[in-house]
Amino acid sequence: MQLLSRISLSIFSVFHLKDNYLEELACINELKKWLDRELQNTKYNRYMLRAICQYRAQVIIRSKFAVYLSNMIAILYFPVLLLKVGWCTRIPEQKRISCEYLKVNDDMAYQIPPQIKTLTMERKQIAKNSPDCYLLPEDLRFAFHYFRGAVCLYPELFVKFLIWVSTIRPHVDAVNCTHLIQYCESSATSSLRKVYLNSLGINLVNVTHGEEFITCGLAFSSFDKCYAWDITPRSIYNTLQIECGEFHTFNPCSEMRKVKEIFENPRIGILWPAFKVQQPECIAKQVGLMQKYYAVTVRPHPNELYRAKFDEYIKILNIDVSNPREEELDAFLDRCSIVVGYSSAVLLKAAWRGREVLYINDPCLESVRKYHTYYQSVSVVEVSEIANSLLNKVQ
Repeated sequence: MQLLSRISLSIFSVFHLKDNYLEELACINELKKWLDRELQNTKYNRYMLRAICQYRAQVIIRSKFAVYLSNMIAILYFPVLLLKVGWCTRIPEQKRISCEYLKVNDDMAYQIPPQIKTLTMERKQIAKNSPDCYLLPEDLRFAFHYFRGAVCLYPELFVKFLIWVSTIRPHVDAVNCTHLIQYCESSATSSLRKVYLNSLGINLVNVTHGEEFITCGLAFSSFDKCYAWDITPRSIYNTLQIECGEFHTFNPCSEMRKVKEIFENPRIGILWPAFKVQQPECIAKQVGLMQKYYAVTVRPHPNELYRAKFDEYIKILNIDVSNPREEELDAFLDRCSIVVGYSSAVLLKAAWRGREVLYINDPCLESVRKYHTYYQSVSVVEVSEIANSLLNKVQ
């Protein structure tokens, strides 16, 4: 059942940047006008409306087929969710563990900001003596109450919210926490997560796990607190209509050592493209050319949904692969002289730790460079010129 939840969430969440940020900005501004009009009608809940706005914004950057399919799957999956409803034996409140901040996401990419690290308890510190996921009757009542009064109903949004509640409920039943850490700025349910947790006396804290751009996928999210990478200007969050009570920034590499110097046998680190539009066939050709002169290591995205034709080309290339499930990012960066790839949080971390990076140009990067000062100063190369550019850089 937990596997079905993960599959459902994956199918529901695939979207990426448009080539022109002005198109997305225009959509966000139109949705903001709609939100302002609806907020004048007091019968609608503010956070339900913000969730609808974020969902509609994300629909804009997804295919119509994916949206229809996702809503159909959601309708079919709802009876499965009902099987998770039960009367579980809950830990008495006086016997629960207490903490200030609780982190329940285990993925190594999800960091805890230095400001709250000593105040945070992680899921692995909690003894497991309850199911991985379940719902209580009051959770269903909560969801039906908010969605029944919504201006419109999207089955996908409703089911995604309940799936999230089912994974969170065992933790809030086991731990008395003041703040729950999430990584959900790109989830259309972020506003609903906030209001649900607030009803339990818990604040929603969002920690970003990468830099942010002007994109419909993040617009209208809501949190009680937000910890963002300090590379992202606050103006971007304002443009995206992100709402949070407290806004903090942090450097995710501030506590990390600099990368090791490599004086001999240079190695090129290649971040494999996430999407087919990023021309994986061209990357494969350039890797073949580079292999004649340097050692090359290719690292795919940890999520298999974002590995454009990776399995197909890696068999042909017969090359060293950094498996993100086995080799930590720091170890990969230590082995490489230069890291090359399309815009990625990995390139940011590599640069912050002192490693030279090379960005592959594409329409999305060109769009971001028009408003984001950091990206106006990075080294950029066309995909067809990677090998030639590296010949001049690495001697």
